[in-house]
Amino acid sequence: MRLRDLVGLMVVIGSVQGGRSLPSSRSSSMCNDRFGELDLVSFGHRSCSMCYYYLFPRMGKPLVPQQPHAERLIFTNKSLTVDPSPIVPDPNNLEAAERVCATLTSDECQRWKDCCVAAENCCIEQLQREVPSGERCQQVWDGFSCFDYAKPGSAMTTPCPTYLQYSMTGEGVKVCTANATWQLKKGKQWTDYTACLDKNAYLIGVYITVAVSSLSIALLVPAIIIFCSFKDLLKQHRVRLHIHFFASLTLSFVASILWYMLVHYEKLVNQNSTESVMYRNPGWCQLLSFAKIYLTATNYFWMFCEGYYLHRLISNAFEPPSSLFLLYVLGWGAPAIAVLVYSFMRIGMANTSCWAISFGHYEWIIYAPNLLCLFASVGFLCNILRILIFQLHSHPNEPSNFRRALKAAFMLIPLFGLQMFLTIYRPPVGVPGHREYEYVFYVNSSSQGIFVALIFCFFNGEVATQLKLRCPCFSKDRRNGNPVTTITMVENGRSPSLSSRSRTSCSQQSPKQANRLLVNGGANPNEVLLQEAKKKTSPGSSQGSSPISNKQGYSRIPPDMPSRIEA
Repeated sequence: MRLRDLVGLMVVIGSVQGGRSLPSSRSSSMCNDRFGELDLVSFGHRSCSMCYYYLFPRMGKPLVPQQPHAERLIFTNKSLTVDPSPIVPDPNNLEAAERVCATLTSDECQRWKDCCVAAENCCIEQLQREVPSGERCQQVWDGFSCFDYAKPGSAMTTPCPTYLQYSMTGEGVKVCTANATWQLKKGKQWTDYTACLDKNAYLIGVYITVAVSSLSIALLVPAIIIFCSFKDLLKQHRVRLHIHFFASLTLSFVASILWYMLVHYEKLVNQNSTESVMYRNPGWCQLLSFAKIYLTATNYFWMFCEGYYLHRLISNAFEPPSSLFLLYVLGWGAPAIAVLVYSFMRIGMANTSCWAISFGHYEWIIYAPNLLCLFASVGFLCNILRILIFQLHSHPNEPSNFRRALKAAFMLIPLFGLQMFLTIYRPPVGVPGHREYEYVFYVNSSSQGIFVALIFCFFNGEVATQLKLRCPCFSKDRRNGNPVTTITMVENGRSPSLSSRSRTSCSQQSPKQANRLLVNGGANPNEVLLQEAKKKTSPGSSQGSSPISNKQGYSRIPPDMPSRIEA
């Protein structure tokens, strides 16, 4: 009978004997692997033998587990010049470890030892656990990872072991079936490590992330420069918030590119796993991980700040915030609190693998604040839509304005980060569509900078106006007089109105005239929304006079809106 057939037979027997939870009278000195129960010493020998067998399959290695108990490794070729006697594998036994490692490279030797140590630790954990009541799948060492008792019909996950050659930050999945036995595949107890071993899928993910993040940076940096180059833009509060948000996105994308290239990509292309950055866990790698986590958190808090500020203006258009200091503190300072707490706990409890492996429930220390910011943004957008719907009923004679305002509200989705909800649910590893989900996730999480830069800078009519005033060449391609809709500011005591005009070049109008026009073809969604909100908050308005004009006929614009409608 061939070795593989023997192993398959043992797996089936072990699945029957070790798959179900044993009564609470089970001996507390026995450890369980996929083949059954053994004492600590025998368990260590067998698990070390199987670590060798599983880590280096079909690689021409000269050692195989000796049957029937697989507690020893034997040479397949007895004519070798080395000692052909069986080896009792034990990483703590120098002689035995040297004989095993003589058949491996230094990298493979270290990975084999790490697997043996992980198996021994699993056995110790099993001995310390109390047997739960009720029918459960048995705690087990599956050859790579340790699994606790599981309820029938549940799935257990574990971080990818670091001693796998291309192990990354995914998870292995083991399913406990409805009859309280671990799932079998081809008659063998099975754990799905697909997410840990699919090197090409990880490489594609790295390429997508780096490419899309680079495009975001290429658009965000010029947008920040444009905002900072025009005083009329820079003195506006909402533009200052945009600058901080864009800066946060830019820094986070830079950190993400460095992380994926210096840690993930290096791990995938490094032939010696024990020489990879993730395995060596240097201090700079931990610092890079800290920066990536912190800057990602600042993105969520700045999305909250953007949503809060716009909501405040729309709900109370004539009392805008007088200072942005508290928002600056919230955007940059609040994330640091949660990330520092997480980092101190990580250093003390799981300071390995550049913090790339999941920290379990402690990950909620940083996830919870980020999710709260997202849900708050949902609330802001819902209330903004409520205000607009109210306007739809209050001004039935101006349907086109409100269609435009509703479109502007939906254009706020990337500013508030609500596109993150598209990938908030991660399908289990191994189910159809999981790999496609991962690709969509990479694009979705890296493309936010592209959309906010285009919508709130490059396609923004106010920015276009400033560019035309500074450089008339920007309007040369539009001097044919294409009709566009513009928002004209208050003049001679009249309220803001919508009119259809023919766009003229900068040379045909004075700077003052040009400054009074906001091209709606590229209008900022915030500006459109605030105009509609002012209709709601203006007391006793009439069509013939402006509810916000004073006795001299000039409009009373809030401090944050010096020359045109803003938000």
